[in-house]
Amino acid sequence: MRKIIFTLCILLSTSIFSQVKFGLKFSPNVSLTSVHADSVWKSNAAGMRFVGGMFADISLTDNAALNIGLEYTPKRIGLKFDQTTSSYNLQYVQLPVGLKFFTNEFADRFKIYFLFAPNLALKISEKSSSGNQKYIANSGNYTVDIVKYADEKKKSAFNLFDIGLNFGVGTEIRVGESTHLFGGFSYNRGLINAINLSLDGSNGKLYKEARINTGAINLDLGVKF
Repeated sequence: MRKIIFTLCILLSTSIFSQVKFGLKFSPNVSLTSVHADSVWKSNAAGMRFVGGMFADISLTDNAALNIGLEYTPKRIGLKFDQTTSSYNLQYVQLPVGLKFFTNEFADRFKIYFLFAPNLALKISEKSSSGNQKYIANSGNYTVDIVKYADEKKKSAFNLFDIGLNFGVGTEIRVGESTHLFGGFSYNRGLINAINLSLDGSNGKLYKEARINTGAINLDLGVKF
């Protein structure tokens, strides 16, 4: 009986493993800042960043898979207050969990895929890259650099977590019995206001006037095996 159970477990684990494809991904991207505010806050240009990570496609049907990943994701936030600019480098560990849909294989080796993957991002670092700039107004001097202002308050300038949506499309090409290369484009949109709303004081109130969301347009390249 034990032998039968052991054999069934081996067969079951082999069957499950055969339905899983692992992959590595490298994505140069354009990191975007979206600002919604009634004040003079505006977004300040975009920046190049690089995302890297691993993922697994777990087959659900011949044309659908559960996509799970683990990614290192740097993001740039660029802000403009009146004529004064500031920028910040944020680093996240990101966990996407979603669905990937495939067309049937054509030309003997090609497939088109479509990806929808909500993700949870954990911030591991935030740094300013703009210097300790000041904005001088009639009502007083404001530290435009959010990170430096938050450091003075012994707080984080940006939220620890973000929740996002990722939409993608691309092509896979089979180059071996079980090896595929892929390339495509995806768009990631953060849904949570990046600003830490617990900031207080005159500057904190100033920052709370803005709702800031991160975004990125990615060129996804990688291998799956």
